[in-house]
Amino acid sequence: MAFGKLKSISPWLISLWTLALFLFSGCGKSPATQREELEREISIGFCEKLLANPQVSKEIKSRAESVLQKRKDDYSDPEPILIYAVFVETEYRPPKHPVYLAVGLSDEDGDIAGIGIRERHLQPNGQTMIIEEMYPIFCYGESQRFACILSVPVVIRKEGERKNEQFWQKYLERGVFDEKLMPNIWISTPQPGKVDVQVWIYDHSGHNSQPVRLESILSSAPDPNE
Repeated sequence: MAFGKLKSISPWLISLWTLALFLFSGCGKSPATQREELEREISIGFCEKLLANPQVSKEIKSRAESVLQKRKDDYSDPEPILIYAVFVETEYRPPKHPVYLAVGLSDEDGDIAGIGIRERHLQPNGQTMIIEEMYPIFCYGESQRFACILSVPVVIRKEGERKNEQFWQKYLERGVFDEKLMPNIWISTPQPGKVDVQVWIYDHSGHNSQPVRLESILSSAPDPNE
């Protein structure tokens, strides 16, 4: 699978549409109504661009179509939807994080809490090793309510590294996002027939999205601004 060239990548949100939330205005409508209408239009545009991209897989398009129909029908869904998850290599990031995990998602009530990672490793002896970890990386304030791309720094798992629960607890106690102080988010590179990696998102209400298969390391990702 390939995508259009990604010209820029923010640590959290890859979308110039965020600014529009503060600039949008409408005659005779309350700020809340204006915001809801803009969130709906942004989400529809995001999904339509994915559906129009001939290089996007059928699986991703199917999930984008589901989000699109819900937004067009004004169907309120409290459960988050993960449309895709891909690795993105960045040349201008600090050496600690040359790779970011970019996720396309939809969350109508804006309460995303974090991401879950489930890996299945086929061992040389034929047995399967399962690694499952949850990282509360979106716990600092309200997340976007529209369909968009979010990205997080990750570290490739090479020697069976695991999430350090103590480090993450201390980090959460700070109550402020700081990428420089964030503990490692470990994740393996998918390898056909050997390592299968699935990703999901979860919210503060206990809802989980359906897991999606992580795509291999890429140098590009879907850019809704193109």
